[in-house]
Amino acid sequence: KKIYRRQDKPEYFARNGASIYITSHKKIKKYIIGGKIFSYSYPHGSYDDTTLNIIKLSEYDYAASSIKGKNDKYVSQYVLCRNEIISSDRISDISKKIKGYYDYY
Repeated sequence: KKIYRRQDKPEYFARNGASIYITSHKKIKKYIIGGKIFSYSYPHGSYDDTTLNIIKLSEYDYAASSIKGKNDKYVSQYVLCRNEIISSDRISDISKKIKGYYDYY
């Protein structure tokens, strides 16, 4: 097995570092809550094909991006859209967001 230095193969370390991060954090969370971890939220909404494959192989049921919009049958279960809820939102605002009132997309 060939050993790569970080500067020789940065994409190798990026891919494997992401895999270690995602899988180890899932195990830690599962240990803490004592149950299955169903979903993942991409840090800052960032993902690429490699990240998507790692999420699928890690057996998450779905994952959320930071893309605003509606989720329908055409949206990937691993790139779900979401709308933000902010501290100034009232219960009525949150209710409207859940019902899709602000889904202009």
